[in-house]
Amino acid sequence: MKRKVIAIFIAVIIGFSSFAGTSDTETKKLSRTERKELREKEAEANAAVMKEILESRNWVLEADRLRDRYGNSGFVDAGINFVSLSGDNAVIQLGVTDEMGLNGVGGITLEGKVSKYEVKQGRKASSGITMILSVSGSAVGHATINFSVNPNGNASATVSTVDGGRLTWEGKIVSSAGSRTFKGTTTH
Repeated sequence: MKRKVIAIFIAVIIGFSSFAGTSDTETKKLSRTERKELREKEAEANAAVMKEILESRNWVLEADRLRDRYGNSGFVDAGINFVSLSGDNAVIQLGVTDEMGLNGVGGITLEGKVSKYEVKQGRKASSGITMILSVSGSAVGHATINFSVNPNGNASATVSTVDGGRLTWEGKIVSSAGSRTFKGTTTH
């Protein structure tokens, strides 16, 4: 699995380097349909890499913005605000850099088991990927997490609970190996 991700990643890098090697005048000489085809090929390569990461069940959504159910939003530290998945274990963490919280990073850290995991590719690679997770745990209760991921890895994850709570993490999905997050103490 890891070799597949690396092979696809190398293919994307080669594709970008060949695109980066063209000058502006060469790019301008391309017709509109050729530029569209080139963008679509790049999106397909990016989507393939992203789909591999998501299907590996070993990734982190590093959130740099949080939004509540009323539309209020704010920028946050991506190192301590994240949604992650490792196998069947999900972690949802909120943190604030100014305070000490229940988890040691100014917020809460919830863990749970994933009972449903669906990844769906859009019709076109550029339309992105949608994902649904059902998570259950002692502190989480039961939550549904709906993801929308574009081919570049930019994503939003809306966590909805049975009591009507809803919060959206917005940021970038990376593999767990490439993540720079810090997990606090789990809240029980």
